[in-house]
Amino acid sequence: MSPSAVTQFFWPPVIDGDYLDAARKRCLLVISIAAAIIGSLSGWRNFDASFAAYPVQTLIAGLGPLVFLACPVLIARTRNVRGVAWFFLGFSYVGFVAVAVIAGGMFSRSTFFLLPWAVMATLFLGWKEGVGAAILVFCTYLVLYSLRGAIAPSVYEMSIDVLSHWLVVGLSMTLAMLITGAAIFQREMELAAVKLCEARTEAVSANRAKSDFLAMMSHEIRTPMNGVLGMAEMLEDTELTDQQRLYAETITSSGASLMTIINDILDLSKVEAGGISLTNKPFALRSFLEQISMLFKLRANQQQLDLIIEIDENLPDHISGDVGRIRQILINLIGNAFKFTEQGHIKIKVSGAAIAGDIDLSFVVEDTGIGIPEDKLDDIFKKFEQVEGSTTRRFDGAGLGLAISRQLAHAMGGDITAQSVCRDGCIFTFKVTLPVATAIDLSPVRERETSIVITQHEDGSPSGTELKTSRIRVLIAEDNDVNRLVMKSMIDDARYELCFAVNGVKALAAYKAAAFDIVLMDVSMPEMDGHETARAIRNFERETAALRTPIVCVTAHAFEGQREKTLAAGMDDYLAKPIRKEQLAAMLSKWTGAGRKARDVA
Repeated sequence: MSPSAVTQFFWPPVIDGDYLDAARKRCLLVISIAAAIIGSLSGWRNFDASFAAYPVQTLIAGLGPLVFLACPVLIARTRNVRGVAWFFLGFSYVGFVAVAVIAGGMFSRSTFFLLPWAVMATLFLGWKEGVGAAILVFCTYLVLYSLRGAIAPSVYEMSIDVLSHWLVVGLSMTLAMLITGAAIFQREMELAAVKLCEARTEAVSANRAKSDFLAMMSHEIRTPMNGVLGMAEMLEDTELTDQQRLYAETITSSGASLMTIINDILDLSKVEAGGISLTNKPFALRSFLEQISMLFKLRANQQQLDLIIEIDENLPDHISGDVGRIRQILINLIGNAFKFTEQGHIKIKVSGAAIAGDIDLSFVVEDTGIGIPEDKLDDIFKKFEQVEGSTTRRFDGAGLGLAISRQLAHAMGGDITAQSVCRDGCIFTFKVTLPVATAIDLSPVRERETSIVITQHEDGSPSGTELKTSRIRVLIAEDNDVNRLVMKSMIDDARYELCFAVNGVKALAAYKAAAFDIVLMDVSMPEMDGHETARAIRNFERETAALRTPIVCVTAHAFEGQREKTLAAGMDDYLAKPIRKEQLAAMLSKWTGAGRKARDVA
């Protein structure tokens, strides 16, 4: 046997980071060896007098404790430390009680060893077992005392001095067990604390590396997906044959499905890493609910389902919360209802109760779909879990939506529950408590000027006036050729005049050289990134007292905190790639007042 094997035999190693298990093994090994040696020496003490009265019992008392030497062997052979501990405690209890029953009863010195025996039960098995052992010792004392008349007297002459001596021995043994166990456990817990600190540092580093990797992959995937989806969408607006349109629509729908999975994976990783940060901004509740219902009206018509919206009239006009996350949860729940419902209706009921400035909101999504078996209701909120787990399932999806939605609800202090009768529909309830808001900060829309042109008759006399509408000037900072083509294709060139810059340096130079109504800024660009460019533009505006121009971040960086980072850099809004034509048009309209008359830049 090698020296390391000998060391491990007498001092079991930590396995799989389980320091508690190692501490119990080491305590059990030390105490087993001590019990074997001390017990055997005690059995041979006063051997002549004991052997004359009780020969068999004396031999057993001297040799019996050596059985404890089996414990180190058992510990080395098996990882079941509890089994070895039960063996040790059971054998020792039977030995102590047997000696007491044979000679002396309550006046047998073996009864005093039951005191450390209860302590050992706690060390080896746990506090619950320790309490049970203490109760067992107390009951054993009562039984031995009640049988004191039927048990043969001790071979030792009983006196206060003898009893005091044995009591001191018993208490000393108990103290020794406590000190030994506490010392070993303290040492192991200190080592465990050091390892835990190291593991935490490694976990933080690994989590940071994972976050960086996901952020990079998000950007690298979204950039080409922006080109795929953008050009597919523009292709659908051209003259196509039915077969070509089918191909284009398939590209769009497949790309959208892929982006849903990518977003779910990113959201899941952020939730698990504790990286989800919630905003708390006021929003108009009824307007928000109307937007949600509008998203699904077309789908309801296509699937020939009734979409029913019920909103409690007593709900406040404005509440505060993370409207983006609430929208994400509701879209997921309603989308699932449409996914699994072939006929009937989808009903959305929103109600609430006001409590001390807050509102307990309840969003209930009810469908008449296929339902969920009762034994599967808990599984649907687990990651990658679906009701149909086989490869022949009828419904696609990664099984992440509900898991993410519930974790988001928990992050808000709420919850999502499910009720269902198989083949008779489902009811999902999202409850959350949010503060009531008194007002909403609306995003400012820049006032725009118009030029007045005086028209004349052929003879030169004025015939009237007309408003001359000029195109809105848009500076687009984007280094990717495909993305520049996508944005050029999506933006109405009859309304907007586009100027492109392939990096931040050129974008800043263009901004200083000419006036623009809005800047669409990418983040990852060579020479000067979007954040640096935005800060430089804001500095230039302060130095020249120029009117603040809206800067919208249009980026494939969709990881948590990106919006806050762009706003801190001086940008006004955020649009994640891949972008849709409607999203881009809405963003331009929001910040340039495209519905108003454009100012004359001629």
